[in-house]
Amino acid sequence: MDQLVTVKEPVKVATSEAASVLDCRIYTPESLAALWGKPWTAASIREACRQRRIPSKKLGAKLWIIPAASLAVWVMEDLTAPIAPQGPRAKAAKPYRAEIKVKPSS
Repeated sequence: MDQLVTVKEPVKVATSEAASVLDCRIYTPESLAALWGKPWTAASIREACRQRRIPSKKLGAKLWIIPAASLAVWVMEDLTAPIAPQGPRAKAAKPYRAEIKVKPSS
């Protein structure tokens, strides 16, 4: 017969203090967008998941899950990382006009 085991000490799941206690909560891009607010949308969070900028797991075509413990570690590491200097932004291409010359038919 199985017995239940009680854990009296926190279980380490990551090296960061932010995720020192086992945290089984998960977020979806929609719930995270609602939590973070503007400028974040569910689509922008899915894009960040696709680019691996946010720790996540893909479960379906548009179904992503973001573990709260991994998210906490990611946020803490991102806050302590040095800020990289940004170079000048590239200028957008200007619109141009093309002229097509057609040879008259004889």
